[in-house]
Amino acid sequence: MVADMVTTTGEWDWDRLKTLLPSPVLETLAATPPPVAHHGDDVPGWRWDEKRQFRVSSAYEALLDTRERSHPIIWNKIWSLQVPQRVHVFMWITVHRRHLTNAERASILWRCVLGQEVVNRFDALPFDVWLHGNITDRLFNGVARDDWSMRFSVYCWLLWKRRCSIVLDTDFIERESVLDWATRFIEDCNIAYNPLRTAPTVVQRPVRSWEGPPHGWVKGNVDAAVNVSNGRAAVGGVFRDADGTWLQGFARFIGRSSVLVAELWTIKEGLYQAWNGGFRHVELETDNAEAAHICNGLSTAMQNSVLVSEIQEWLQRCWHVRVRYVDRASNAVGEAGTANLTAGGLLSTPTGGGACPC
Repeated sequence: MVADMVTTTGEWDWDRLKTLLPSPVLETLAATPPPVAHHGDDVPGWRWDEKRQFRVSSAYEALLDTRERSHPIIWNKIWSLQVPQRVHVFMWITVHRRHLTNAERASILWRCVLGQEVVNRFDALPFDVWLHGNITDRLFNGVARDDWSMRFSVYCWLLWKRRCSIVLDTDFIERESVLDWATRFIEDCNIAYNPLRTAPTVVQRPVRSWEGPPHGWVKGNVDAAVNVSNGRAAVGGVFRDADGTWLQGFARFIGRSSVLVAELWTIKEGLYQAWNGGFRHVELETDNAEAAHICNGLSTAMQNSVLVSEIQEWLQRCWHVRVRYVDRASNAVGEAGTANLTAGGLLSTPTGGGACPC
């Protein structure tokens, strides 16, 4: 039984586990909170979804080969798009189901472009219906400006480029959001393929930066870093007062996990550090919207997770604390902390209380 692998203090019994399991499995277990009796019985999760939630579309794709025979309309539409040739080729490969996955389709970019209500329908469709409908303008045409099929193709291509950079380029640093990148690229395409169209006047947008909390409060900025090649994850964060004065920080390796689990771990660790630091009026900021929604009860993802239950227990203590989402620019200090962890090699050496002795 899993419960037999827990010590009397409620921690994983590493002395027993390391005689039974290889290091990669131990590192995955390190990022999994041990079972706790008062959190209830174990419940099954949907293995074909990252959030362990059942979706009809994921079941449909798991059970059936949904690929349809190629239709000339699809190919004609792809090759007629007013985009560079590399985007044409990318979409041609995508129709053959060689690129996109549910993870890319769930990107926050779609929420920004289409809005949450439309995304709920957008993300629930079987892959072929979703892809063909967007390419042929049959689903969401009119939701975004200009020709939706062209914009959709550019969004997909840039999401894929970003994914490849993260996976293959160890020196990759993301300097702007995919949405900003796409906006510039689409405008360049419109100008290139429509010579009579003039370039718009450039409007300088203010760059968001860190904002201090109310006086008497402390702000913590937390973030997680996951090595996509092996799943090893680190969490870190910093705490500052209303004047921006550094108060304390933390950084630790947690084991192997998904991005969402790692982001939840860094929130839990941030709450732990804030409470033990004696802070009782705390703003905790993360640049992961899904993790913030889970903590605030706005998402049912991972609702049966021990990790989420522990976060809720911290939030319900006798103090004033709030968890909120901010963009990456506003969370730059927390992000830098985990980036330094990665650069320093700590992703290969487990540290901190509770980590497995691999």
